[in-house]
Amino acid sequence: MPQSFAKNERLKSKQSITTLFNEGKFIRKKFLALKFLPAGDALPHKVAFSVPKRRFAKAVDRNRIKRRMLESYRLNKHLLADFKDSSLHMILMYNTSQEYDFQEIEATLKKLLVELNNLS
Repeated sequence: MPQSFAKNERLKSKQSITTLFNEGKFIRKKFLALKFLPAGDALPHKVAFSVPKRRFAKAVDRNRIKRRMLESYRLNKHLLADFKDSSLHMILMYNTSQEYDFQEIEATLKKLLVELNNLS
């Protein structure tokens, strides 16, 4: 699996995001939460990133955290190897007002992806 993050891997459709929030399953580790829903098609996994404006008022801070989450997902998406036949729609949410560094975000995201992989 290439370590890139193509445009078609980003979850952007309002309808898909609404369906994900209404019907998706939820797992949480420390300060990260993952809402996911099997999509059934053979396209790549689609993911969105969310950082609440209420906890980080400055867009610079929110965007920095989103970049860190995206980079850690990009480097560790190979952990979702059991989902090769069907794709997932996911939203990764940051649930704290404390800003963590990249290593802590990556370690927590790895735990989330391993747990998600074990659910398959």
